Amino acid sequence: MKLWLLDADVIIDLLGIDVFDKLVEHHEIYVSSTVAEEVKFFKKDEKKHEIDFKGHYIDSEQITELSASPDEIQHSTKPHIRDFVEKTMVNCGQFA
Repeated sequence: MKLWLLDADVIIDLLGIDVFDKLVEHHEIYVSSTVAEEVKFFKKDEKKHEIDFKGHYIDSEQITELSASPDEIQHSTKPHIRDFVEKTMVNCGQFA
C-alpha cells in the first residue's frame, strides 16, 4: 500500500515506539522534502536520539521524497483557490 506521511511528528512518534521500520518494510512510503528535513530527533525511553533521516531512509531508497516547484504548485492550483489562500494566509500553528 502507498502511504503519504504528511507530518514529521507522525514519523518522529513512530520512530519512538519502534513501529516506523515495520511500516517501511510493508508499505511504499512517500514524504515531502519539508517533512524529511524536519525529522532530526526522536524520543525513545525518555532519551533523545539523533537520526539522519534522509541518509538512512531516503538515500537508501526505502522512502521516496517528493517535492513540487513553485511553478508546479501554482499551475496545479485553481486561480480562485489560490486567491483565497493568498488573502487569508492562516498559519495552522496559530491554532495548536
